[in-house]
Amino acid sequence: MGLDPRNLIFQNDASENADEGIDLEGDGQHNYVIANRAAANQDVGIEVGSPNTLVLENEVCNNADEGILVFGNGSWVIDNRAYNNGSDGLDADIVDDVLFYGNVSTKNGISGLEVDALGLVAIRNKLNDNGGSGVDVTTSESNGVDQGLTQSFFYENEISRNNADGVHGRPEMLLNLFLANDVDENGDDGIDLDGGDANRLVFNDIDDNDGPGIDVDEGSNFNLIDVNFVDTNHGSGIRLDPNAVINVLRANRLKGNTPFDILAQPPAGTNNIFDLNHCGNSSPPTLCV
Repeated sequence: MGLDPRNLIFQNDASENADEGIDLEGDGQHNYVIANRAAANQDVGIEVGSPNTLVLENEVCNNADEGILVFGNGSWVIDNRAYNNGSDGLDADIVDDVLFYGNVSTKNGISGLEVDALGLVAIRNKLNDNGGSGVDVTTSESNGVDQGLTQSFFYENEISRNNADGVHGRPEMLLNLFLANDVDENGDDGIDLDGGDANRLVFNDIDDNDGPGIDVDEGSNFNLIDVNFVDTNHGSGIRLDPNAVINVLRANRLKGNTPFDILAQPPAGTNNIFDLNHCGNSSPPTLCV
């Protein structure tokens, strides 16, 4: 529906509808969607196309598509619970400057949080036990450019026990900072830099993932991987593809990863920078102190 500014949608039960539960298509802005329940709808639970909208303390579950879908720039998605939805629990779709804070997104059919965004901030969310990845970077064309995930910030998120990667990247994943996140027990890689450039991974705790803890794939260049704690992952602690170049691995602490704490497949061992990484073994064998 088209809205005038500053509407309040409060404590409604928007359930079992043939389409979306709550749908703000975008004429108005500075709207408030607070303490609603959107359950068992045949499309999205809460869809936010209006800019500068607050989505606060809603319960969104058992919807056929996404739990909360946001494409209104400058919106805030805070302290919501999104679970058992057929697609993604949370979805930022071709959007700028959105905040996700303190949300729980669990047991959804695909991802905990799907992102195609510029300037997104994600802080202290729990993205656990989802059918796909905890965070899934997608890409769509915006103003003639494939946007992906750019200039965004992830801090103190818990990203665990998802069936695929903890964080699944793409080549359009550029200039992002992942700081102090817990990325544990995911079914594939912990953090997958799948071609992305100039990202910073700092002070993350990355443990017991079924693939590499940090996977630096072909075409991933100029990334900084600094002071991460990487333990007991099952596809090496940090793996660099032969065609990944000019990445900096500095002062990481790694132990108990299989088969290596650091695996830099030739010629990655000479085409990247390794400094003061504390680990037990590496390939080539000169990368640990």
